[in-house]
Order: sequence, then C-alpha cells, then structure tokens
Amino acid sequence: MDYAITTQEQIDGAIEKKIDPIEIANVIYPRIEQAIELAKTPEEANSLQGKIASLIEYVKSELPRESRNTEERFNIVHPGEMLYLRAGAKAGALYDVLENKRPSGTNKSSESFRRTVGPLEAGFLNDRRATSFTRISKLHDEDWRTYGEETFNSRRQATASGLEHIWKMLYDENKPIPIVGKYRVIYADPPWSYGNLMPDYATEQADQYPTMSLEQICAMNVKDVADDNAVLFLWVTSPIIEESFEVIKAWGFKYKASFIWDKVKHNMGHYNSVRHELLWVCTRGSCQPDVMKLFDSVYTEERTEHSKKPEHFREVIDTLYPEGNRIELFARKKTGNWEVYGNQIS
Repeated sequence: MDYAITTQEQIDGAIEKKIDPIEIANVIYPRIEQAIELAKTPEEANSLQGKIASLIEYVKSELPRESRNTEERFNIVHPGEMLYLRAGAKAGALYDVLENKRPSGTNKSSESFRRTVGPLEAGFLNDRRATSFTRISKLHDEDWRTYGEETFNSRRQATASGLEHIWKMLYDENKPIPIVGKYRVIYADPPWSYGNLMPDYATEQADQYPTMSLEQICAMNVKDVADDNAVLFLWVTSPIIEESFEVIKAWGFKYKASFIWDKVKHNMGHYNSVRHELLWVCTRGSCQPDVMKLFDSVYTEERTEHSKKPEHFREVIDTLYPEGNRIELFARKKTGNWEVYGNQIS
C-alpha cells in the first residue's frame, strides 16, 4: 500500500510541476507498472487507475494532437493507456478473488455480501465496469501483447471495450441467442461500442449496459429473419454513422431516409455540443410505406434516462407500416403486437 501511495503522490507531483512527458514515460511509467503489480486490493488498483487517467490527460494537454509532436504524443499516450487498462485488470482480478471467497451460504445478491465487496466499495464506478475489468483480467499475457502491438502499429487508442471484445471472442461461453421468426418491420437500437472514439475513463455506453462490437452487431442473423420485402429503422449517433452502413449492408438492407431526434439537452462531444440522434430508414426488396403520410423529419422531445427513445417514433412506424410481423431488437419492454429481442426487457 505504501508503494502505491508513493506512486500516486509522484503522479500528482509530476502533473503539478509540469514534468516533461518524455521524463514521465521514462521514469513514472516504470514506477506505475511496479505499483500495479504490488497492489493488494481492488480499491488500491482502482485508485491508481484514476491517477493514471489524470496523467494521460496531462500528457495530451502538453503535447496537443495538432502540433508537430503528434507522433511523440501517441508514443507516450499509448503506453499510458495500456497501464490504465492493466490497473483496471488488476482491480478486476482482485475483485474476482473477493467474489469467489464470499462466505458459504451467501449468494451474490445478499445484502451482507454487497456491503462487503460491492463494486462501489471496491472502487469501481458501477457494476458494469467491475464486470468489464474482471473479464479483461482473465486474458492471457499473449492476448495483452497482441492487442498492445496491434493498437500501437495501427495508431489506435487502447480501450477496455477493445480488450473485452477479445475476451468475448476467445473465452465467452455465452454465445448470442439467435433471433427467431420472420419479420416485415424491424426496429433496432444496437448497444454500439464506441471503441477508440471515446476514452474508457470517460462516461460511455459501456458504463450503462453491455456493448457490442461492430463485428458482433453485423454477425446477428437479422438477414435471415427479415422478409424478402422488409423495412428497418436503425438508431445511430454521429460518431458511428460510417460504421452503421456496414451493419445495414450486413443485415441485407439499403439506406433510404432518416429522422432526427432533437433531444433538447446537450452532451459534450469532441467537435460540438451534441443534442440529436439519428434514425435511419432502410428497406429490403420493395417496402414503401403502407400509409402515405409524411411525418416531419425532425422531432423534438427532451431526453430522459440513458438511451431511452421517445414512443413517438414507434407510433410513426406503426402508422406507416401497420401490416406485417414486427420486432424490436434490444428492446427494454414488450409493447403491443411487437415481438422483442434483448437483455434489458422488463
């Protein structure tokens, strides 16, 4: 514990004294690596991870992306990102040990067990992050080495979601349940993983619910359950517009039009203050609306809980396409004559 505290104090001192980023990479990084190795509790590892996140942001501010130091900036930030993930994985491994040592006759959901080793008490932001970093902790050294080399060589950010995707591909025994049935109308709000678009130490979708990689979403058997003549309504956000067209193609549809949801409340983005979300309209075969009513392409309704979409859009779909079987993918609840598919259904 003493070494971890000393290392965290050194990180704070390096930031306060504005130590040169190169010196941080050469001197502070090795000390961080040793502190991670010596961490004995998930709280200790999580606290160290928070300090690493601050250090990464400091390095980025000292070496701006647009400067002539772009290459040098990446060469220093990337190892810091890997240390951040290593600290999280150490916290996950230690947390997993606590879970496995819970008193006999006590289950995970018991109040006494939650009080003893709940995610917040262990230093995690929430249960989702505890699960994510516990999974990552089970990766082998070769998995870490391969991921580190691939992200470094392709100049991509190293993220927890990227490592968790590797875990899912290699070690997850719970394969996605295939969609069953045949449907003319499909409404989908995928749990997009933003990969290297957002740092893992910022609040993102993975903190709210399990996300899926682009490859996993594309691999869903939507193409098999869609009628020859079908319509797809697909929710997307600005950062993943390009990727969304890969999903449309993989699912056997073609883009036709879009709706915009003005959410009123703002979210801070990298390039602007974001207050909208997009709903793509895509078709397979011949599937123009049954009812020729033209709704305004922009709809304003203040957003509420995370990722919840206005019922207005379901009403639009039901009005335009009253005929045929319909399914909502990644639904939160069963509504009317809609079939549902998802892990958040209440």
